Amino acid sequence: MLAGATPVLVHNCGGGTTVYRGVAEVSGETGGPNPACDDAVEGIARPRGGDSTPEMHHLGMTDSDYTSWTTSPAAAIRAATRDGGSGVVIRATIPSGRFRVHVNDQPWVEDDLRGEAEVIIQGVMQGRARAAWPGARLEDLGF
Repeated sequence: MLAGATPVLVHNCGGGTTVYRGVAEVSGETGGPNPACDDAVEGIARPRGGDSTPEMHHLGMTDSDYTSWTTSPAAAIRAATRDGGSGVVIRATIPSGRFRVHVNDQPWVEDDLRGEAEVIIQGVMQGRARAAWPGARLEDLGF
């Protein structure tokens, strides 16, 4: 598969990988309420829609058919509680056959972002949601 002109390694078979998504109550873009938080409370991650490739999505152009997840619970908690606020962490399992890109496997990811263990997943995802707060640990969330 290509992301723009760059070939990317994709995974679209198997399944079963546990992933986490952190959603802050306050939008990092507007400073107002995060519109994704209402869905997140219900355990739903819904793409915004648009034409961005997985690489563009990773670089912040998130008008795409993808949502960003991580295999790191700590990274999801950091995302949910950024700037000292509260948020939601969703835990889900990637369904068999679902298109996804493991960002750390890509040549275009910057070295300082590899620690996020990001997984970009196509389509709507659903999982279990838990409230997150500054200082929370995975054990505190009760997954």
